[in-house]
Amino acid sequence: MSGSTQQLIFSDLFVYDGHSLGYVRAYLDADGQGIALVIDPEDNPGRSAVNAAESLVAALRRAFVGAATLRVFAWFARTSLERQWFELAVRDGMGFPRVEHQIVEELVGETINLPPDEEGRCRDLVGGDHPLLALVPPPEPERSPLGDLVVVAVADIPWPHNPAGCTRHTRFEEIRALYPQSGHPPPAAGAQWFLSLGEADFAACEYHQADWCRIAEVSVDVLRELEPDGDLDDVLAAVNSRLEDPIETRWCVSLFGHPIAWNPGQDSVVNGQHRSCALRASGAIWCVADLCGGFAEDQEPGDPRARAAADIASFWAQRAGRGGTIAGYSSST
Repeated sequence: MSGSTQQLIFSDLFVYDGHSLGYVRAYLDADGQGIALVIDPEDNPGRSAVNAAESLVAALRRAFVGAATLRVFAWFARTSLERQWFELAVRDGMGFPRVEHQIVEELVGETINLPPDEEGRCRDLVGGDHPLLALVPPPEPERSPLGDLVVVAVADIPWPHNPAGCTRHTRFEEIRALYPQSGHPPPAAGAQWFLSLGEADFAACEYHQADWCRIAEVSVDVLRELEPDGDLDDVLAAVNSRLEDPIETRWCVSLFGHPIAWNPGQDSVVNGQHRSCALRASGAIWCVADLCGGFAEDQEPGDPRARAAADIASFWAQRAGRGGTIAGYSSST
C-alpha cells in the first residue's frame, strides 16, 4: 500500500518510443511517490510497453518530473492477460514480475475498470476524435486468422530480445550488459542467454513443463491437414484428437490462435519469445508460426545451440573487423 493517498494527475493516451501509444493513468501522492498504469491497446501502432519498456519508463519519468519515484505497471489488451499487470523495471535485475489486479487497485486506492476484449483499441479508450488517433493506421482488410501461418524451422526463429517475466530475466540483463548498448539488444545477446540455460533453468519455468516436441509435431500435422476454409474450431478439434494432456492442447492451440510471429526481415519476434525458447530447448525441428505476410527463404532444420554459437561468433568477428572490442580487447592490438 502507498504511504499516503494517491491523486490522479493524468488520464489520457501517451506517446512513447516515437509512435507507440498507451493509455496512461498517472497518480502522485504528497510524498512525491508516483504510479503510472499503462493499458497497452490492441491497435498500438508501435512497440509494446514491454518491448519498449526502457523508452516508456523514461518518457513517463520525463513527463512527470514531480515524481520522486515512479512505479510503472502495464496491462495488455491484445493478449488478455486476465487480471494481471507487468511491473516494468529498467535494467535493474528485477525483470518484469506479474502483479495481480487487486494489488494494483490497492496501490492507487481506487477501482480500475479494464476494458473487455472487444473494447481494447485506442478509439475505445478515449473516444473517436482524439488527435493522437492519427497515429493509428487504418485497420487491415479482414482475413483469416490462419492465413499467414506456415511451417518454419525452429532454429530459424529469432532469439529472445527481452524475455520479460522469465525466471532467468536477470541473467539476460547481465549478458545484455556485455554487448554494445545501443537500444535494442543484438540477437547475439539472446543467443548467448539461451546457451546459458540448463536443465535446472528449464525445470523452473512453467513454459517448459510440456512435451514441446510433440506439440510442435502436432501443430505441423494439423496445419498441413487443415482445409483452406478451416477455422480455430477446426484446429481445436484436430488438436484434441491428437493430444490428451490439456496443458499441451492449450499450448498447441496457442500456436494458431496467438502464434509465434515475426517478419523474416526483422531480428526479433513480435510475439512468442517464451514458447520459442521452449521449442528450441525441446529439440523440436519444425513448428507453426506467423510470418506477418513475409516469406522465409532457405528454411533448413538445424541445431539451435550450434546456430547460437555461430551467431555469437559472427557478431563479435564483425565487431572486431570494424575496430570494436571483444571482452576488453581491440582488433588493433
